[in-house]
Amino acid sequence: MQPSDSYVASEAVRNQRAIFVNDVDVARYPRLAEYRAKAVLAVPLSVAGEVTGAVEIVLDAADARFNDDSAAKATILAAQLGSALEALRLSLISQE
Repeated sequence: MQPSDSYVASEAVRNQRAIFVNDVDVARYPRLAEYRAKAVLAVPLSVAGEVTGAVEIVLDAADARFNDDSAAKATILAAQLGSALEALRLSLISQE
């Protein structure tokens, strides 16, 4: 899924914070219908202090729910991913 395909991911990037939607309304989020999404959570992905994209988690279980705790954990994971990507970038530059 591209960031432009998901309003939730776009909103997370624009607001630079985690956004979650439970009981997804496929009329409002038609792209999520193809994933049979029941709940979606998006967090911005930052590399070297710059937002470069988003990490989006989609759940399709009927009773799927996100909450503030899951948003906080996803934010931590996205920060770690951003740090790992920056470390990889710096490593590749140093090998040139």
